[in-house]
Amino acid sequence: MWKDKRFRQANREALLALAAYGIYFLWWYGFGYGLGDADPDNYTYVFGFPAWFFYSCLLGYPLITLLLWVLVRLFFKDMPLDADPVEESASGVDGGSGTVNPGPCSVQSRAAAPSPAQQHGKAEK
Repeated sequence: MWKDKRFRQANREALLALAAYGIYFLWWYGFGYGLGDADPDNYTYVFGFPAWFFYSCLLGYPLITLLLWVLVRLFFKDMPLDADPVEESASGVDGGSGTVNPGPCSVQSRAAAPSPAQQHGKAEK
């Protein structure tokens, strides 16, 4: 399906990011609504915060940040985003320089266009 390996890698990275977000959401929801569903008089506290808030918000965020860092270090790859050399030659882009080769219908000269000074009635000297 994917001829270019970059698309497979980008798809894999997107799926890993969505999975990490799903894990974080389940963590947050589980602690937030699981522990926070009780009567506030019966809450337990961690460092002065209700346990549901501490685990869902204060502990969950650094843990997901650490998980994302590990995912990026282990599974994400640095890859060029330039077009393939085969596609570049077929599309008229000069290989590597980023300049577009003019086609048969392109305007070659812009000398006939007036300068900004000429457009405002001031002649260039």
